[in-house]
Amino acid sequence: MGRRAITLWGPALVLLFLLAASPAARAQSVWWDPAQPLVGQEFTIYYDLDAGTLPGGASQVWLHWGLVDALGNWSAPPQSTWPPGTIPVDNGAAAESPMIEGADNVWSLTIDPVETMTAIAFVFTDQEGNWDNNNGNNWRIDFTSGDVASWYSPEDPEPGDLLTVYYNAAAGTLPDDAVNVRLHWGINQVGQGQWQEPPAAMWPP
Repeated sequence: MGRRAITLWGPALVLLFLLAASPAARAQSVWWDPAQPLVGQEFTIYYDLDAGTLPGGASQVWLHWGLVDALGNWSAPPQSTWPPGTIPVDNGAAAESPMIEGADNVWSLTIDPVETMTAIAFVFTDQEGNWDNNNGNNWRIDFTSGDVASWYSPEDPEPGDLLTVYYNAAAGTLPDDAVNVRLHWGINQVGQGQWQEPPAAMWPP
């Protein structure tokens, strides 16, 4: 049976569930909080040195990051968003910021973006020639506009993916002071437009 959970984050309802059973995956090495930051919202990136591909004995982990456009082109983030100790790299096309070591060899870095930032890409390095770049794919965060009522992540889920559905009460039509938001959902047969009850194994608590 797949893992599932529900949590409430700020004004948004966050629903997590597994679409189908899948083989056990490697321990998660990278995540960020909130999982889907809004434009201009502060967020924190985490890197688990024990689960990632950087050497476990690294004395410092750096976040190599920059703005990214729809074509994947990088540019330097505004200096006003640079955490302490950040340096420009790649001829000014990116920045590297020292992360902070925490418990259990998990490193973190908090970034306070400006509202003109729509997406960032990032990888990790120890500045000793070692990189963790998500198998060459980099990591990417797309910031969601505050006027969007609902969205989900990942954008293109596949069977076996954990899906997160968000609802922004400030942008939706439900009352802003709603204390209990429920997701009304079901299985939609392609081409039929008919709802069906999802398998019980997919039901959140």
